[in-house]
Amino acid sequence: MELKDLDTELLISELQNRGYIHVLWNREDVLHMAEEMDVILHDDEIDSIIYNIENKHDANYGVNWDFIQFIIDDVISNREK
Repeated sequence: MELKDLDTELLISELQNRGYIHVLWNREDVLHMAEEMDVILHDDEIDSIIYNIENKHDANYGVNWDFIQFIIDDVISNREK
């Protein structure tokens, strides 16, 4: 069974069966934080934020709401340049 073929619930179950832990963040989480910040994001910005969350987080601290807000702020500041 290929992981890409599984829905989220099955994916989580399959990861657990393979000995992985999971902490999932998604577009809805980014949109929730943006809403809390009174920010409207474009689809390409959301994709960039998701990418940056995954690739710029520090494993010592993980991903949390403050980090997501930091990444959104970074994208917004680049928007203005």
